[in-house]
Order: sequence, then structure tokens, then C-alpha cells
Amino acid sequence: MKKEPEKHVFKKLRLTGNFREIAVQIGETEIRVAVIDGLTGLGKLKASLAAGNKYDLIEVNTCPGGCVHGAGLSFNASKDEIKNRSKIVYNADDTEAVSLSCKSLSCINLYEKLLKENSEIADKKIFYTHFEKRNVLL
Repeated sequence: MKKEPEKHVFKKLRLTGNFREIAVQIGETEIRVAVIDGLTGLGKLKASLAAGNKYDLIEVNTCPGGCVHGAGLSFNASKDEIKNRSKIVYNADDTEAVSLSCKSLSCINLYEKLLKENSEIADKKIFYTHFEKRNVLL
């Protein structure tokens, strides 16, 4: 039996600070996630790894505060403006009828149409990828 992820578990990742981490229990498996906002968080990640912590997924946002303070947005935004942008994004996420892309009828319909019209990709391998550890930054 599959179980939907509970959104409140991930809310800790929305907090401020340049390094955040959570552990999520999925059945018998624990998934550990770290999020870095701004490259200054890399030092904290490096210290955490040196302390023996391991992560299954690490997201690195090079812009402090993530995309709400990224390229294309006002560089001189105050911290309050950035917090307000974040609140707007998170509020939309909390109030949308569909907040998981796998439940979006638009995405489901697109995939079904794409697969029906393109039999050479019908095995769905184009929708999967893999990740490998690279010691580029650390």
C-alpha cells in the first residue's frame, strides 16, 4: 500500500537559515535531506558530513533564500521583502487543490498524450534519472 507524503514533515525545510536538514521515515527506510541556501551553507554541510552525518538528498540553492531571492529579482530587496515573497509561495503551495506534481491532471494528461503519440518512449525511461556523488565542491 502506497502512502502520500505528509506536507507538514517538509515544513522544517522552509525555515530560514543557510543550512537545514530533516529525516523522513518511509516504511522501514529513513531518508535524510539537507537544504542549503547560499553558498555560505556549504561550510555547515561540510562540518555536518565531517561529523559523520549522511544524506540521501542535498539541495543547494546558490541564491541566499533560494529562488525567491534569485537572479531576475530585485537584488536590493530587504529581508522583509524576501520573507514576504516566501510567504506568498508557501501560501500558494498550502492552498492549492493539487500540490504534488504527480497528482496534477495537466501533467498526467500531458504524459498520457506524449506516450500515446510517441511509442518509442512509451517505456517511460525518459522520466527517470539517476544521481551520483561528485566531490566537486567539498
